[in-house]
Amino acid sequence: MLEIRKNENGYALLESLIGLALLSIVSLSLIVTLPVLLEGKVNLDEEQAIYHQLFELHNGGLPDINAFRRGHEWCIIYVRRDRSEHEICL
Repeated sequence: MLEIRKNENGYALLESLIGLALLSIVSLSLIVTLPVLLEGKVNLDEEQAIYHQLFELHNGGLPDINAFRRGHEWCIIYVRRDRSEHEICL
């Protein structure tokens, strides 16, 4: 009976080490992806504000926005934080 308990202790240690390794992998992947997700959120918030301003420009006209009209659409070109240009049309 004592022999069986020694083997069970070894399995419990092995299971704990495997669980710790899996937890470490999940934690590391979250740490790596968090900055990417935060940057995406900033870009989406910026685009949402531009869409809102374009909608107001289309409905009521805002003189402080630099926008242009292409056919039946109102468009704006803005520079993101990473210095890339992005165009949004409504």
